[in-house]
Amino acid sequence: MATDMEKLRAEITNDPEGLGYAGKTDAEVLGLLLAENRPRLGPLEHGLLIRTLAGGGRLAKIQRAASAWADDTKDTATSVAMVALGFFNQADSGLDPSQAADVALVNALVSTGTLSSDDRTALVDAATQTVSRATELGLGLVRLGYVQKARA
Repeated sequence: MATDMEKLRAEITNDPEGLGYAGKTDAEVLGLLLAENRPRLGPLEHGLLIRTLAGGGRLAKIQRAASAWADDTKDTATSVAMVALGFFNQADSGLDPSQAADVALVNALVSTGTLSSDDRTALVDAATQTVSRATELGLGLVRLGYVQKARA
């Protein structure tokens, strides 16, 4: 992927995140752009989702709630858990905390008492990646020469 020079120039000139590009050498600016220190939510692919659900007994909690047919007071929890299990059991499924529907499903599992807020946090943590500012902006490959050109 080619470097988006317009985005790179705007990033360095405007410094919207206050990273301190001004007064830095080109090499230091490149270092700031490439430092992998930016948290970003990404999708949990199916395998990682299942491993994360298995940790702390989360999957078992959902399975127990899905099988609670005998208790009429748990109709909502049972329904939500059944939907979640159906979704999580699809081989091509994942969980994306940046998508409203996925957040709503996890929040419903928490609000019905099937999962705890700590369980929700564990899922979000598993979906959090650490990326560079260049990646966050979708700049493509950034090299020293590109920084020099953007600052010229």
